[in-house]
Amino acid sequence: MALVQSEQGSHHHAALAVCCALVAVPCCLALSAYDSVASLLFKRSEYPLFPAHNLVRGVLQNIDLAILHAIMVTPRVAPDVGTYPTKTRRHCLIMLGLGLALYEVLWAALSGRLAEPMGLVMGLVVLVLIPMMPMPRDVEWAED
Repeated sequence: MALVQSEQGSHHHAALAVCCALVAVPCCLALSAYDSVASLLFKRSEYPLFPAHNLVRGVLQNIDLAILHAIMVTPRVAPDVGTYPTKTRRHCLIMLGLGLALYEVLWAALSGRLAEPMGLVMGLVVLVLIPMMPMPRDVEWAED
């Protein structure tokens, strides 16, 4: 009995890890593509003389942000997408990761125009809480 529960638990953890990866990888790749264009092509960065330095910093920040989003999103959407066919579930999670990346890019463009930088609390609300609120409703389109 304990062996069956252990196997079910490990299968559940593996499924959650796959869901996390399907959200995080496209999100990170899209954010890194945006950073590479901004840093290398348009030279928009903190250190314009060292675009590769800025690109590496951006990619590391993108990895952190994508992992954070995947960890926050997966428990909220896994019960909803768990019943979908495999192909639909994968497409849904990939599009969710790309949507999170688009949100981050748009917010970065808007926050760059602010007169003064946001504080830590407001930054956490904008980067973490606001994108997480509509998540279960965001995946309902895939059911149709």
